[in-house]
Amino acid sequence: MTASPKPSLPRRLILGAALALPALRTARAQAPLRFALDWALQGNHAMFSLAEDRGLFRREGLAVRMDRGFGSGDTLVKVGSGAYDIGFADFSGAVKFNAEYPQNRLVMIYPVFDRTAAAIVTLRGRGIEKPQDVAGRHLGAPEGEGSRLLFPAFARAAGIDTGRIRWTSMAANLRDTMLRTNQVDAVSGFLFTVHFNLVGLGIPEEQILGWPYAEHGLDLPGSGLFARAEWLERNGESAARFVKASMEGLKLLLNDVPAGMASLKKREALFDEALETRRFAMTRDRSIITPNSRAQGLGSLEMARAEALVRVNAEAYGIGTPPEAASMFTDRYLPPARSGCCDGAAAGPRRAGPGAGRALRPLGRDPGGGGRVAALLPPGSAVEDAEAFDATGRLVIPGLVNGHTHGHGGLAKGVGDKWDWRCCWPMPPGWAAAAAWPS
Repeated sequence: MTASPKPSLPRRLILGAALALPALRTARAQAPLRFALDWALQGNHAMFSLAEDRGLFRREGLAVRMDRGFGSGDTLVKVGSGAYDIGFADFSGAVKFNAEYPQNRLVMIYPVFDRTAAAIVTLRGRGIEKPQDVAGRHLGAPEGEGSRLLFPAFARAAGIDTGRIRWTSMAANLRDTMLRTNQVDAVSGFLFTVHFNLVGLGIPEEQILGWPYAEHGLDLPGSGLFARAEWLERNGESAARFVKASMEGLKLLLNDVPAGMASLKKREALFDEALETRRFAMTRDRSIITPNSRAQGLGSLEMARAEALVRVNAEAYGIGTPPEAASMFTDRYLPPARSGCCDGAAAGPRRAGPGAGRALRPLGRDPGGGGRVAALLPPGSAVEDAEAFDATGRLVIPGLVNGHTHGHGGLAKGVGDKWDWRCCWPMPPGWAAAAAWPS
């Protein structure tokens, strides 16, 4: 019996590649993970739904079940009790929870909101044109709600006289209606929640005034991902994978907001895509894309800010011996190499306002005097061994990189002399011409 001739080198390469593909597609076992949101679906939650829809959680070996929340406090309790593995919640109640239940200690593993969304909101015509004007007025908020608990610290930072302020408590779903019907002069709450709830009640946006705490003296982090310390010890790898996929989901959302809103619409038929698009724009610009996240990257948190957040919340809840900040925050589960949130097209170009900063252009990198931007510095910063370029009124955008490649070129590298013109016949004319195949 005549032995079959051995296939030529190109044939072996192609077969080997084809046989390897199934191994690449083999999925790892999917680890179940229970995840709770802080509230009903809102625009910023699309970072998680996109991570699910685009297969990012599956790629990380996670089978995620995402459920709506009923308030950050409720979510923290559910995560602390073990009913959920990870929760997205505001930090406000975590200090109190950890002080009362140290055996179920909660840890923030990814601060999504670099700045708290807590704010004072009112309507034009109420005689309140700046935060200090709430002195002597009638304010409203749910009892124990985070923004209300933080108000004394905000008042100290903003110079507000709290001695004559009168508070009215109400259910969260009545807060906006009571402001609209003039039962209170102003309310405290999350800016993007109260603002767009008022829009939904028919209030023109130009009639709504809001002052975020973080922009008026109380620059504290806000909501993020929490997990129980004991769960993290056993499931650290799952936590890291969840954070990685969530961060990638956020970048997908920043680049394609309509896709994110459509992702949430699939999950909730009554979801208002137009309104939530605007809500997310406010959340992005006031709480996610901040000077700190632009400079340090998404998820970065300096310990000094973490300590201030713990201290302010401890004061609000009357906790004499609060937990150490280092026990409530960790960057252990963040991706090891994180870049600023404005790399690529994620946050778009940034316009430098008057005196916003100067860009350093290193000398000697090429004869034309060009080079890369090394740093953005505040006005008046000392500059050595570099040319200072005034960027006032200019656009500062990241460099653009063409990162595409041709896989077929790598597959067939070094075997072109084994091919003749018949292999090139089906190729586009440019490929055949560029290949310079031997005759």
